[in-house]
Amino acid sequence: METAGTLILDALKEIVAIPAEAAVDAYKAQAGIFYLNLMMFELSAVGVNLGYTTVNSLGDTITVDDGAIEGMVKNLAIEISPLFKGTLTSTDLFEQAVTGLDTLRQIAYESPANSPLSSNLPIGSGNEYWNTAQFFNDQDTPILTENNGNIAPESA
Repeated sequence: METAGTLILDALKEIVAIPAEAAVDAYKAQAGIFYLNLMMFELSAVGVNLGYTTVNSLGDTITVDDGAIEGMVKNLAIEISPLFKGTLTSTDLFEQAVTGLDTLRQIAYESPANSPLSSNLPIGSGNEYWNTAQFFNDQDTPILTENNGNIAPESA
């Protein structure tokens, strides 16, 4: 179970703003919480909803899918780096943050379910060399229709 404290500590380690064995001081903790909430609210505002709930202390649990943690760490590191670093952040971290953001988007956006192809759809051109059928095969479960795959005209 990931907490806000471990996520913020990992982000600070990414930008080498804190030694690996050090604890997060009060200023860095408050800044980390502020920017973490701000970043997640911004993602939610553009449609990347991960189930995140606001954190108020380092002990609060991060309520997102475990696959989102690394992307959050990398992007939080980019968000807080101007506060704690006098030098530019590495291009590697920027690339990792972009990859992490893509992962956050994939987790947040549901993919549409696959639906079977109807037997009344033509296969298309270019497929004749391996399949002589003109239409897709009938499905195991028939599509519920009014009139054999076609909608019948309504009578008055």
